[in-house]
Formats: sequence, C-alpha cells, structure tokens
Amino acid sequence: PPPEAPQFPNQINDTKHEVTVGESITLTVDLRASPSSRASPSSQVLPAEFSWFRGPDHVPVQNSSQYIVISTDYTSSLTIQKASKAESGLYGCTARNFIDSKTLTFNVTVMEKAVSSNGLDGGAIAGIVIGVLAGVTLVGIIVYFVLKKSKYMRGHGVAPGTLWRIFCCQETSQGSRWDHYTQRVKF
Repeated sequence: PPPEAPQFPNQINDTKHEVTVGESITLTVDLRASPSSRASPSSQVLPAEFSWFRGPDHVPVQNSSQYIVISTDYTSSLTIQKASKAESGLYGCTARNFIDSKTLTFNVTVMEKAVSSNGLDGGAIAGIVIGVLAGVTLVGIIVYFVLKKSKYMRGHGVAPGTLWRIFCCQETSQGSRWDHYTQRVKF
C-alpha cells in the first residue's frame, strides 16, 4: 500500500474551544482514521513527528509548568494548565513525516469566571446557612432549659416571676453555720 502524508481525517481545522480562567484545556490531534476515510482504502498512515505552536507567528510551545505536550507516533495533545486570559488565541499542531507535513489549528478563548447575580459564591452561602442553623439551635437550647426550669419551679410551688435565693452559709459567734433557706423576691 502506498504511504500517505499526515492527515487529520476526523478533525476540523480552526475549531473553537472555550475554557474558564483557572481551568485546564486539552487540544488533541489524531492521524488515525477508519480505512473508509483514507485517500485510498489500501493506503497506510505513516508515523509522524508533532510540533505545537502558538499565535500567528508560530511561536513554538514546549513542555513547561503551563503547557504539557504528549505525543505518540499517531497522536499528540497539548494541555494548557490553569489557563489565564493571556492564553487566548491561535494554537496549532504540525505533523511531519518523510512525505509531507500538515497543520491543524485551534482557536482558544479563555473567559472570566461567571459572577453569580447575587454576588455571593458557594462558600459564602454555605457560611450563612451554617450560621443560621447554629443560631436556631442555640435559641432552641435556651428555650428548652427555660421551659424545663419553669416546669421545675411550678412543680415545687414557686409562682412564675419569683426568684429563689439560697443562702448556704451564715457566720455566727460560734463559727460558720450551714443553713439552707430560701427567700422569695419578685422581679
């Protein structure tokens, strides 16, 4: 079978890709195709070497903390890590074998994060919900103990609105004397 120049049979040139600031995006090229999509059913796709570039000036893209390039004989991918607005623009991959070379391009748009209409992000909303739940729980606990105390005092003959004061120690000429008595005082 006659060998072929590199082709990107299942991909469209100049495709548009959108990503949000801070997210990653992967661009992929693949030379492999089903036999029916080849120029000739008996033709053979040859391995290729891949090179990625950026911008209309075709500035080479190399592996770095920002860009990760992974290539095999028939595929190559470029991952843009934690994209910023500066990464928007034209990207391309050129596949070369000893017969010819072909280039596939991509247009990448890095968009700002969408701001919610009320201005609160998920963390702020979660904090508000937790604060409200804690407040409601605290009020419930206070009401429980007030009702429990009120029930206890009514059960022991103390009218509502009366405060009990308990004096437990009294000084006398003979030393300390421990007497327990109560005094009812209106409040």
